[in-house]
Amino acid sequence: MRKITTLLMYVLFICWLFFIPVNVSAQSEGESAKSYSEPFNTNNPFEMDLIFDVKGFIKAKDTEEYLDAKIAYKNFAGDSVHRNVKIRARGNVRKRICYLPPIRIHFDDEDYQVDLFDSFGKVKLVSTCKVAANHEQFLIKEYLSYKIYETITDISFKTYYMKINFIDSQGKKKPFTSYSFILEDIDDLAERNNAIEVENMGLFEKQLDKQTMDLFSMYQYLISNVDWHMPSLHNVKLIKSNDHRKPLPMPVPYDLDYCGIVNTNYAIPQPRVPIESLTDRYWIGNCLTDEEFSALCVPFLENKDEIINIFEACESLDKIHKRSAVRFINQFYSIIEKDEQQAKRTILKDCNQ
Repeated sequence: MRKITTLLMYVLFICWLFFIPVNVSAQSEGESAKSYSEPFNTNNPFEMDLIFDVKGFIKAKDTEEYLDAKIAYKNFAGDSVHRNVKIRARGNVRKRICYLPPIRIHFDDEDYQVDLFDSFGKVKLVSTCKVAANHEQFLIKEYLSYKIYETITDISFKTYYMKINFIDSQGKKKPFTSYSFILEDIDDLAERNNAIEVENMGLFEKQLDKQTMDLFSMYQYLISNVDWHMPSLHNVKLIKSNDHRKPLPMPVPYDLDYCGIVNTNYAIPQPRVPIESLTDRYWIGNCLTDEEFSALCVPFLENKDEIINIFEACESLDKIHKRSAVRFINQFYSIIEKDEQQAKRTILKDCNQ
């Protein structure tokens, strides 16, 4: 099974230990996220060149065709490395509206047997939707939103902060650099939770592991995300534990660009949900007893400072977006820190028994 997490922590630790300047066409530093291993944090993204035919990629973005590309970086020995990869566009809405949609990178097994990326297979790379400062800030907030759930539970995607230099191999497009992140493969997420991925469509919230489903729903309420649908597995992955005592599937959220805390300028609320703005929080999930609601609030209350610090400590997030994100998180806490009955009435007011 391919191991992104172990690989990156090892490589980046070696770089830090010997103060090796990881450089591609400029300065680069490789670090994993703060929640994995200190001293690595989101203020030290791993830098890499991605060299490909930009026009050809955009033209082929509605197909499943992989195109030839190259990556360039410094390995843990400080050597400049150039490798061949295959790339294709992925996603739904962003594939249609973005100048550069999310990318799936396929690393060739034989080419990477003794290389920095020797444990990568096919990974998802999420970058800025458009070449504009505000879109890069949206991307950073989406990345940080994944970090919130990582703080709360291990049944979450690990993410790896990067800075990608996009270079047109044809020399017709001006190079640009974007903060980006790699999303952990679902098989790796499942394995470290002693589980397997399941693709059972048609399941509803009440048919899933209740504790995990409730945690999932409260997290979606925190970031104000209604852009998911369990029966169709829209922006949801399911894993099932190998432990026979835990027979029900567990949901994992992904694709967070339509949530209120990110608040992109291209996203609109789902028409099936009665809200007017992405920032209007709306509960989707199981109804809860008083005891269940009280227990559900605990991990969010216990991790309040760490969750807020995820945004406050990120140097690449500008002051305006940082302030709005922290304010949005505090609005959530102003609800759950109230009297429990009042908080429950506020959050579950539209819950259908």
